[in-house]
Amino acid sequence: MISLVSIRDCKRKKEKVRMKKKALLTIGIIFSMVITSFNMNFENVDADGTEASEQYIVSTKNGELFKDIQTKYGDCISDEAEKAESLEEHNTTVLELPEKEAQQLEKKQGITIEPDCEMEGLGETEDNLTDVSEWNMQMINADENTEKSKDKIKVAIIDSGVDYTNGIKVAERYNLVPGEEDINIIYEDRTGHGTAVAAIIAANSKDKDGISGIAPDNVELYSVKALDCENKAPLSRIVDGIYWAVDKGVNIINLSLGTKTNADILEQAIKYADSKGVLIIAAAGNDKQIQYPAAYDEVIAVGSVSKDGNISKNSADDERVELAAPGEAVKSACFLDGTLQVSGTSVAAPHVTGVAAVLWAKDKSKSKEFIRDLLKETSKKLEDGSGLIDLQYAQNKYDEFSKNYQEGIDNSDIIEKNPEKVENFSETDNAEALWGDAVHTSVSSSSGLTGVELKLLYGALIYSDHDEDKSNTTDTLGDDAGISRMTYNWTFHGYGYGQHHTFDSSRKLLHKHSTKIRSNYIANTMQIYKLAMNYKNGIYTRPDKVAGIYDSDYEVIMDRLNADSKNGIVKTMRPSGGPVKINVKENGEKEKEETGVLINKKTVSWDKIFNFCVKQSNTNTTVSNNNKNRSIVILGLALHNAMDTFSHSSCSSDGALIKHDKNTSTGKKLADDASYYPNRVDGAVKVAKSILKKYQNERELSASDFNFSSVYKPYQGAFTLIGYAEYMNRVSPSYFKSNMASIDQLSTGIKE
Repeated sequence: MISLVSIRDCKRKKEKVRMKKKALLTIGIIFSMVITSFNMNFENVDADGTEASEQYIVSTKNGELFKDIQTKYGDCISDEAEKAESLEEHNTTVLELPEKEAQQLEKKQGITIEPDCEMEGLGETEDNLTDVSEWNMQMINADENTEKSKDKIKVAIIDSGVDYTNGIKVAERYNLVPGEEDINIIYEDRTGHGTAVAAIIAANSKDKDGISGIAPDNVELYSVKALDCENKAPLSRIVDGIYWAVDKGVNIINLSLGTKTNADILEQAIKYADSKGVLIIAAAGNDKQIQYPAAYDEVIAVGSVSKDGNISKNSADDERVELAAPGEAVKSACFLDGTLQVSGTSVAAPHVTGVAAVLWAKDKSKSKEFIRDLLKETSKKLEDGSGLIDLQYAQNKYDEFSKNYQEGIDNSDIIEKNPEKVENFSETDNAEALWGDAVHTSVSSSSGLTGVELKLLYGALIYSDHDEDKSNTTDTLGDDAGISRMTYNWTFHGYGYGQHHTFDSSRKLLHKHSTKIRSNYIANTMQIYKLAMNYKNGIYTRPDKVAGIYDSDYEVIMDRLNADSKNGIVKTMRPSGGPVKINVKENGEKEKEETGVLINKKTVSWDKIFNFCVKQSNTNTTVSNNNKNRSIVILGLALHNAMDTFSHSSCSSDGALIKHDKNTSTGKKLADDASYYPNRVDGAVKVAKSILKKYQNERELSASDFNFSSVYKPYQGAFTLIGYAEYMNRVSPSYFKSNMASIDQLSTGIKE
């Protein structure tokens, strides 16, 4: 489950910790006066975090000095740094300090201190466009020219995360966004930015409507989720991601992000990666000015080319832009095996990364300098002096270039310059781009939803797992309204068998234990879906129970969604008069309009639930608080429950329960780890897409919708859904009897 913690409550909890730390700190300071091993002469600093005004990245090359900083300023360490293990390993941390104290610390010899400035993904929006072919692959001669190799190049993508879609395989994930550590990998990427980048490099779709990247058979992907739901991140997060990737032994780092600030600590991280033989590729920027880290000498700065073969009008105009690649209306992948179109130097950079990986995989003993020079010398020269990458020509000239190449000298004349002219694809159709309000408009799953509606659905998928504060054991609603009513109840998470939660009358969590839970995850999904269909059709009455659902589960669902048994109206979802507006101001603040409905002396309004889902969807568009959109939110709850059955109610082929907890040996979340029976995750996606299609066609769900062998056949009994047979028998005895063979393959046969 996801556990997103609000900033407000995070500060409350942290303040309690700080009080304890401060007491210990006082003792530590007295003790440190006796110690003479570090003669630093620090001035006394009030480390009370409540006085902090800004975040600063603090770094030193002296390990003992770093330990002293941690001791003296331990109470000022930010939440970002507390989870950034790679930063600490490199004697770097993030402190919350008043400007005056930061200036005092800056004067200390051997310390580098800088503001933790903001970085963001470098993408653009284009409106009113139609579907397009994969012209980008044709332009760089990568459409059918990728040579497979037995060796794989390790590529790290430091971005917004990577959704499990279009055959993209991720070897390891590192999530740095506070509160989003447990987001399901099916919809991990809150903006689509990182997924689009990854797809260009390594998508391997078996769907005719999907896409294939440049090097799916040549790379091993490592994903660092650093950008938040607005495609932004503090500098410290990016630096931490770089250190983590390098220490994982990656060969290439893709950075489709940037900042106008030249920060010494960022440069240090880049130089560290370079010293370890890592090839760094970064987006140059979209406002004519080159950004960092692309501007550093150690980095290949990548500009954007439009379909007519010319440098994009907003692409960085600087002699440091070394290479270029397609960056306008490029087809890529998104949520639930969908496709969409993206633009910006963010998109151009992964083209270079993919081509570099293919070339490097031919011989991993080659240096990063060799690959960089090969890319440059085989490119098609553009008017600004940069070169458009050409995979086919690079492969053709590889042996000749390798034979004559010498490290450390000018190798610009050892092969013939690329004689091919840059092709013009301006006659091809365009398509809607990513990172705008109409994101996901071209989803190939034929969901029938608009881009904004799909983003709203995305927000609703996260809703079930969100809890304002896990330490808050009562069923209060707080600012996020009713979230805790979902988080701690298995009814909304596909629990069919496994972890059972026990509460007292005030919803205080008493304990957890493994038991046989009588909760029909199939029927639960069908029940929530039925409520969604009711709202889609303008029906507000309390829906009848679906076949096979337990009475207790039915009551829980109705209670959690605040369905009034007396008058049959879902109170929180009753029409409340007008749209809800969520507008993001330039200073980052959000303004909203909402109306409330008083339930049990608590303000629990549809607007609060709706506002949450809109915020999670990251759209600045006014989203109407109408029946259709309310229906979409409830549909999101149904989809979440359906997909969670594969995380919470499945076991391995040997009958061992697939646990949601961290594996102590790998540190991975097994329930959401695609490498652990990947067909289980594929099945979840296929079932979700099937449910979306039924919603589009306004058809009710049936028991057979969960016999995913009809949707996804290659499972071959690799894993099983615990209790499937029993639950199918309760939902539909006739279906159970007529489909015994397939049901036996899907179920362990465990009985209550």
